[in-house]
Amino acid sequence: MPASRAVHINTISTEIILQRQGVLQAVAINTRGLNGNRLTLYDSPTASGDIVAIIDCVNAQIGTIRYDVQLAKGLTAVLDTGQAADVTVCAD
Repeated sequence: MPASRAVHINTISTEIILQRQGVLQAVAINTRGLNGNRLTLYDSPTASGDIVAIIDCVNAQIGTIRYDVQLAKGLTAVLDTGQAADVTVCAD
């Protein structure tokens, strides 16, 4: 079994986290974003396709959101709009 991967994101960006089947374990909101900032998670190795979650990073609580969701195709995280939150995405 592949090792878990933690990806830290704190800029407006697109991060390919997995390019294969896997599990989205959790997302940690370390600091909130501003001006409409959000994190969109795709079950895909690209920033399109099936959306797993959209997190409002302006109003989200600081802390960890557990998912433990099976991913069929991969995992891509897009942190966009406004001033970026500081988040960590954990998957394997």
